[in-house]
Amino acid sequence: MNSGSWLTALLLTSCAKTACDSDGLFRAEDGNCYALEDSSASEEGSAPEEDSASDEGSPVPEAWLHDAGVELGVQDRFRRNRGTAAADFNGDGRVDFYLANPDDPATLLLNSDDGLFIEQLDAPTTGNDAAVAAADFDNDGDPDLWVACGGWGSACTDALYRNDGVDASGWVQWTDVSSTAGLSIDPRQGFGVAWGDYDNNGFLDVFVSNKLDWSHGVASAANQLYQNNGDGTFTEVSEEAGVAAALDNHSAAWLDVEPDGDLDLFVPTLFGDNLMYINQGDGTFSEAGPSALNAPYQAFGSSAADVNNDGRVDLLVTANSGSGWAPEDRGDEPTLFINQGDGEFVGVGLSEMLGVDVPVQMRVMGFAVGDLNMDGFTDFFFGNGEPVTGGLNRLIVSQLDDDDEVYMTDLSSDIDFEAPRDEGSDPYRSYPYRTHGSVMVDVDNDLDLDLYVGNGGMNQIPDKEEPNRLFISSKSETHSALSITLKGRESNLDGVGAMITVTSPSDTSTVTRWVTRSSGFNSSLPREQIIGLGERSGPFNVQVAWPNGHLQDVTGISANTRLIIEESSD
Repeated sequence: MNSGSWLTALLLTSCAKTACDSDGLFRAEDGNCYALEDSSASEEGSAPEEDSASDEGSPVPEAWLHDAGVELGVQDRFRRNRGTAAADFNGDGRVDFYLANPDDPATLLLNSDDGLFIEQLDAPTTGNDAAVAAADFDNDGDPDLWVACGGWGSACTDALYRNDGVDASGWVQWTDVSSTAGLSIDPRQGFGVAWGDYDNNGFLDVFVSNKLDWSHGVASAANQLYQNNGDGTFTEVSEEAGVAAALDNHSAAWLDVEPDGDLDLFVPTLFGDNLMYINQGDGTFSEAGPSALNAPYQAFGSSAADVNNDGRVDLLVTANSGSGWAPEDRGDEPTLFINQGDGEFVGVGLSEMLGVDVPVQMRVMGFAVGDLNMDGFTDFFFGNGEPVTGGLNRLIVSQLDDDDEVYMTDLSSDIDFEAPRDEGSDPYRSYPYRTHGSVMVDVDNDLDLDLYVGNGGMNQIPDKEEPNRLFISSKSETHSALSITLKGRESNLDGVGAMITVTSPSDTSTVTRWVTRSSGFNSSLPREQIIGLGERSGPFNVQVAWPNGHLQDVTGISANTRLIIEESSD
């Protein structure tokens, strides 16, 4: 299956297989899958039951996602999880979670060797955490935290917490270096954080998206670009760099459009034209001008990924529509923009992915992009953050048919059901929930991606008793994968901005991975890259295109191998 046929399939989704994943469901014009009247009702707090065979006698696929939020200790339903940073904070080889909870204490959950998450008390917090991103800003080998403060609440100042390793008890030690590092003391309503080495000096810089001040109307909405000086300090250079727009921005994504080795910057705008800044290679950016990327008008979130394995970085841009909260609603929908390689992008709406004729409106807040079913093709999770009622989420996966063509399948019913309940007596908020910080990560170290879904309302709405979800995947039982961790030397240590390509002499297909620490809404990913390879058998060849343009090859790799690739000097 080549990338060109994937793109063709995506652009012709009206001809693709978009049936719901169960015979007991039908697809309505709005793109949702609904239960037929004679379908068996599911028990409260459990996934819909599936028969062992369909009416035609074909076996129904076994469930491969299991909500283990209660049993693994991450369901906490008394704090508003707005942003999620997934990283190995204590250096034990397992993914931990830092949860940004506005107006509630931050949560630091450490992944223990028995699979349970243990909360480390007194997690660092601004007191009004809106977004969080983990990355190694000082290249010392452990992930640090940048926490954006404000969000929908009152304006405040961001914080940078340096990871100083663990103490004798195994607890992570944090130092607030916000002041010494040079963070602004000008209160704003920070909403998004994106790490990227835009000047290629080997240290990660930070772009902070700030929203309009809806609380008092006096805080600056100008976005901020912090240049990493490499000595533990940052210099705010947004004006000089030409990226200090003061619109209503909630996220940003670093990508290399051309590619030319310099990171470019996409900034979605709520109720306005989106911004694409092209890196000029001299510390400044220029706006790309009118293009397909100016839409959607109600843009909110963005993620960069090579979704069709062609070696070019694409963009997923979400939209907030179909809700009475918005001052104006143009019916926008989430849109996937395919990079054509000449600076142009082709937009594919969610309705096209699902093969329906009307725009699919969702109040998308939390979302995640990754290969959840581990077949080498990109999947999409869309979380509905409708602030009052909540809303159904969507899981759209790419799959191969018998002719090796990729098609999109709606597996939303695998995740859209009430959460399992804990033993507490406090009531649960009615389903559906309000979804925000979400990530696809391997929490149980079995070489497949699991789905963490953070839930909870905004600061200004009092009810917040909504459970987080952790859907554990069993795809590692049937699918191959590679774990690749980059270690930059001339490049930044995390390898952000590199492109990984996996090939096999026995297979003509290619699987790629754009290395980023950003994930969807207000969240971030671990340094380790889990790359799904489906039923490919290997051996595999891996090529890393480092941000400086250097190509590095590692060959003859067996399936299900864990690699640490250190940037070579030649």
